[in-house]
Amino acid sequence: MRRLALAISLFAHVCAWAAFLFLLLWQAASSGESVTAVAVNSGDLPSSAPLTRVELGAPPETFSSSLISVNGIRIIPILAVPVALTATAVMASILLRGKPRLGLSLLWTSTISTVLFSLLGLLSIGLFYFPAALAMILAAVVGSLGGSQGSDAPAET
Repeated sequence: MRRLALAISLFAHVCAWAAFLFLLLWQAASSGESVTAVAVNSGDLPSSAPLTRVELGAPPETFSSSLISVNGIRIIPILAVPVALTATAVMASILLRGKPRLGLSLLWTSTISTVLFSLLGLLSIGLFYFPAALAMILAAVVGSLGGSQGSDAPAET
């Protein structure tokens, strides 16, 4: 069971890295459309009041930018928090064999922290880290069910 916990925590770490790189390099983090309006004086109307008609001067221009171009490089440490937490979970899963209490406490602490990070940022970047948080919950549960130190040995029938 402890090997399974290690494999699941490694999967969570890969998910966190994938979300980190996707959010770092994604160009559509902020997008929009720019339209230039040109005022055309309509002096040929019979009315005595001057009217102005507005026409599009050029075709609409679309733009997109990444999180770094919008927020600057200060966003990188924020995006790296779940990656560090899942790395802690991987180390804790390795520690489960030698020091099970320390490993479990580190595993559950990093799991709860990652879940809180995902929930706090759920409407923005937290949703991208949600698969890693779910995998860490599974790794913590499996690691807790690991039992004794020799539980990785195959069961004899």
